[in-house]
Amino acid sequence: MTFINEEHDEDHVSPCSTTWTRSGYALTVCMCAKERTNAMNTKILIPTSYEREAHFLQALAHPVRLAIVKFLAEGPRCGCEIEPFLALDHSTISRHLATLKRVGALSSYKEGVKVMYRVRDERILELVHAVSTLVVQAIREDLAAVEAKMEVDHDVAA
Repeated sequence: MTFINEEHDEDHVSPCSTTWTRSGYALTVCMCAKERTNAMNTKILIPTSYEREAHFLQALAHPVRLAIVKFLAEGPRCGCEIEPFLALDHSTISRHLATLKRVGALSSYKEGVKVMYRVRDERILELVHAVSTLVVQAIREDLAAVEAKMEVDHDVAA
């Protein structure tokens, strides 16, 4: 069913509410709230955009899952290839792969009896690379600050 977007009316509390209508049905959505209200004023809980983004980032925010994504950057791999690479048991790898699939970071397909995994969108790899670059930069800055402090301490002691 396609809904037609209309301007929100005076009854809406939130300025970010939008109402869609079609064939006498209305659906009001407020992107800053956790609920949708339909024409019968029934509230349906939904995750907001920020919550979905946070959920996606939380899925990536685990060392094992980051390692899996980086391992898959070279192309599709079988789950059986991931286990020896990370030196973890099958159930642990399966749990992390399922988490990444659930948020849409990975997809899988069968190739004979093997289940192959791949990064679903190149932008995920770009995001992981950007985070890695930021972390390396922060480490370099921290090291430079420590070296500068050591020089100052050395000069004071001399």
